[in-house]
Amino acid sequence: MASLPVQLGAHGAARMACVFMLVPQVVVALLLAHWQLPWHSSAVLALAVLQGPLMLKFLRQPVERALHVSAFGVPLFVSGMMVSAWGLRQLSLLQQSVGVA
Repeated sequence: MASLPVQLGAHGAARMACVFMLVPQVVVALLLAHWQLPWHSSAVLALAVLQGPLMLKFLRQPVERALHVSAFGVPLFVSGMMVSAWGLRQLSLLQQSVGVA
């Protein structure tokens, strides 16, 4: 099977997982800030920062720390998605209140 750990090795797959988790969070936080949602942007960035220590341990020991990142890092990632959704809802409500379609 051509999974990432098979193709890249455990360390390469761990690096890719961290990049694919952190980069979108930074992009979303920047978009939220651009859309005048600084609290939501800050919350997403804070959740991403909280993942940092988990990811550093994961990068050092990918096989041993995979479950640890799944148990603690992924919920932080998902929480950031929820904060983003609440921000988009607020943005939608603001646009409706001023009549922007």
